[in-house]
Amino acid sequence: PSWCKKKWCFVDPCRCGIRTPPKLSTYFKNATWLGHPVYYSYATCGHQDSYTAANNPKACVNQKDQASCESQGNKCKWTIMNQKLTCLGKSLATLCRGANLPSMGRAAGRVGLSLVAAAAPLAALLPACA
Repeated sequence: PSWCKKKWCFVDPCRCGIRTPPKLSTYFKNATWLGHPVYYSYATCGHQDSYTAANNPKACVNQKDQASCESQGNKCKWTIMNQKLTCLGKSLATLCRGANLPSMGRAAGRVGLSLVAAAAPLAALLPACA
């Protein structure tokens, strides 16, 4: 698949500073970093996410209006991001408000301090791309 050749990064969702919302990792369901679930982003690494639309149509970020966002149950929240209304996962929409996370600087938001150590073991669990 085309997404297999694209670069992606683990990100700190509260500090990655990109216009495209990071995605909650559904592959590493129980993985956490700084007490919250692991997020990833293709946009942070300069690529477009073609995986989510093709493989997870019910993902919150794929819902384009309030009705479809709210029809996903309690997992999504219709909210404002980058000065426009959008559908985000409820955990992402509420995670960064008042967060007391260590300052890592904007560039470091891609792969945060202790996440560097976790990146290789987590990546090793990914299925091989054909």
